[in-house]
Amino acid sequence: MARKTRLKYGMRLYQEVRELSQIAEDNRQLYWFKNKLTKQNKHAKELEESLGILRQSMKMQHAQNREEEFSSFIKFQEKEMKTFMEEREKKMAEMNKRYFEKMLDLEREYDVFGAVHDQERLNDADDADY
Repeated sequence: MARKTRLKYGMRLYQEVRELSQIAEDNRQLYWFKNKLTKQNKHAKELEESLGILRQSMKMQHAQNREEEFSSFIKFQEKEMKTFMEEREKKMAEMNKRYFEKMLDLEREYDVFGAVHDQERLNDADDADY
C-alpha cells in the first residue's frame, strides 16, 4: 500500500507541477500578448498622428496651390486687360487721327471751294466794273 500511496502522491505532485508549469506558460504568453497589444496601440497612435500631420500638410499645400493659381489667374487677367487697353488706345488714336485728317481735308476743300467762289465773285465784280 505504501507504494500505491507514494504513487498517488507522486502523480498528484506531477499534476500540480504540470498545472503550475501551464500557469507559468500562460502567464508568459499573457505578458507577451499584452506587450504586443501595447506596441500595436502605440504604433496605431503614431500612425494616427502621422496621418493628422500629413492631412494638415496636404491642406496647407492645397491652399498654397489655390493661392498660386489665383495669383497666376490675376496676373494673366491684368496682362490681358493691359493689352486690351493698349490696343484700345492705339485704335482710338488712329480713329482720332483719321477724324482730324478728314476734317482737314474737308476744310481744305471748303477753303479751295471758298477761294474759287471768292475768285469768281471777284471776277464777276471786275467784269461788272468794265
